[in-house]
Amino acid sequence: MSETDNHDAVKPKRRKCVKQKWSDEELNSIRKAFNGFIVNGTQPGYANCQQAKENFPCLQKRTLAQIKARFIYMQQKNK
Repeated sequence: MSETDNHDAVKPKRRKCVKQKWSDEELNSIRKAFNGFIVNGTQPGYANCQQAKENFPCLQKRTLAQIKARFIYMQQKNK
């Protein structure tokens, strides 16, 4: 393999991750969906996040990890 062959290799394109600011509707939906967890001081599982995503259409563009992480942030902020 020559040196020029190495430069001809196609590099995969990187995906850009654009941060989406959380809307008030999304934040209120998380509070409603996980109110019991707020009271108990526990964290929801991914199954609970999936259920919240199904019940609140505004959360459809968020991943389960994003929803859970945002809840944990909100929970820590309120302590």
